[in-house]
Formats: sequence, structure tokens, C-alpha cells
Amino acid sequence: KKRNYDTAVLNACGALLFEKSHQDQIFELVDSMNLSPICLTTNQGEEVNALVHVNDVSQICNSNFTKAIPISKKKKTVDDN
Repeated sequence: KKRNYDTAVLNACGALLFEKSHQDQIFELVDSMNLSPICLTTNQGEEVNALVHVNDVSQICNSNFTKAIPISKKKKTVDDN
């Protein structure tokens, strides 16, 4: 069964167990950035949620991707300041 919107947002952020005030902040941030949760399903039928910009939802949901690759955050160096 697919998660509802709020649960999918919180799951994508790893925030299911956060206090309600922190969850509300997440909802505000997601809305302000025009993000939308999507449901990805593994070969075993497990649901995984991710947040994507609303402009990309259709393209992502109507494509047959063969691979998902994480993109690591660049570590700050002293020169970045």
C-alpha cells in the first residue's frame, strides 16, 4: 500500500519519529521549494520515498530507469569559505 503524502514526505526525510514541530518545519520547507514525494518500488515490492521538484515528477514517474546512483555532498574545505 502506497504511503499518503505526509507520511511519504516524512519518510523521504527520515523524519517519521521527529517531534510534530520539526515535522511541520519539514512540510513548510518542502512546500516552499516546490518538492513532491514520489514512491519508488524495489524488485521486492518495498516502497522507497524520495523528494523531487514538481517539474520533474512526470518525467521520473513515466521513465524506466535501470539504475539509481546517490550524489554525495561536496565536503567543505578551508578554501570554500
